[in-house]
Formats: sequence, structure tokens, C-alpha cells
Amino acid sequence: MSAPTTLRVTIPTRRRPQPEQVLDITVTPDDRLLLSIPEAAHRIGISRSQMYNLIAAGRVPVVHIGRSAKIRVEALTAFVQSLPQARG
Repeated sequence: MSAPTTLRVTIPTRRRPQPEQVLDITVTPDDRLLLSIPEAAHRIGISRSQMYNLIAAGRVPVVHIGRSAKIRVEALTAFVQSLPQARG
């Protein structure tokens, strides 16, 4: 698991008496093993409907945990790697 990364952003203000605004943003890597169907679709940049079509066609396997349908990150990676490369 990777450590979170913290980024400090300072926003100057136009008014002299007020101090600058400071935002501390922490970015945590997503190292989950399973994704929901909308999360998997978002990760590869397609619509939720397109993801359901890929699942129905058997191109992306799904695992069920109770009533939840999840996609393994490895299965999503394998699907993307199986796609033909664009010819340039």
C-alpha cells in the first residue's frame, strides 16, 4: 500500500489585512481489489451502460458478494490489455 501524498496550496487574497488561504489536500492511492460497476466504468473512461454491455457479452467477468456485483481490478486490466492497439 502506498503512502498518502499531501499537497499544500496557497491562495493569495486581494485584501491586505486577511491572511492567505491555505488548502491542505491529501491524495490517497486507490488500492482496492474490487470495484463497483460504475467505478470500473469510470476508471476506464466508458459509460455505465457500456460496462453493463461488456459484462452481458462476457468480456468483463463479475464477482458477486451478497447482492453486490463487483469487478476485480485484474479482470479490468486484462480486458483493457486485450483491446487492439490503435494504428497510427
